[in-house]
Amino acid sequence: MTSDEINSYILSYSPSQNTKKIKNITIEVLIIGVQDKLVSNNDIFVWYKNLVKKGAKAFIYVNENAGYKR
Repeated sequence: MTSDEINSYILSYSPSQNTKKIKNITIEVLIIGVQDKLVSNNDIFVWYKNLVKKGAKAFIYVNENAGYKR
């Protein structure tokens, strides 16, 4: 696979990239781990902001001890 194919695939299922497709959403809870080295917490905050713009009641729960620790 080329880099473009990989990026296209990731964007096809990435929650923050697909908020524009959301029609109805009421409540969304996003759980993040402080020690997550694979998913940036900044990405979660972008996702959160996009959900709020769509009218969702969104909440972020931060688990200080969770995350991928590779």
